[in-house]
Amino acid sequence: RSSKMMLSVLSVIALSASTTLAWDNTPPIPDRHPGWTDGKGQQMIEFEVFYDLTCSASAAMHPELKKFLDMPFLDRTVRDAITVNYAFFPLPYHHASWIPHKIIPYIIDKCLKDTLGCKMPYYIDFSFNNQDFILGAKDQSYNQIITAWTGMVSQAFGWPQSELQALFNYKTDTHG
Repeated sequence: RSSKMMLSVLSVIALSASTTLAWDNTPPIPDRHPGWTDGKGQQMIEFEVFYDLTCSASAAMHPELKKFLDMPFLDRTVRDAITVNYAFFPLPYHHASWIPHKIIPYIIDKCLKDTLGCKMPYYIDFSFNNQDFILGAKDQSYNQIITAWTGMVSQAFGWPQSELQALFNYKTDTHG
């Protein structure tokens, strides 16, 4: 009888120890991916969108998301009620997809310095509207695509092309 009792106690201890170890083995999950945030979040609702600026599916969804954010909601707009975090994720199977994404930290820096003059929403639209340039540049070299893209962005937004091109040089890009 005492051996049965001892076995029961040992079983409870072993079960408790394994449960404790399993409970402690939970890796932290980041609360959100780095990116650009839009919206006022008055209702404390967070929404995360993953975009590849050279993806036709992302481009097709974007106008619908903008309509949704501008819809009336609780005497305001959805954009007032929620916070949207845009996580930019270039997919490797889209030709040169990382090129328009490389400029995003530069734009975010500008948005942080001048929130009213933030051009990120316009850059997203610009990239989606010009994604065929990047995807169709298969006969151009890396440097040719970067020079052409930074020239287009410079002309559209007024940012110095030399600053944009420096983002593609590991020695001069401060965003590492």
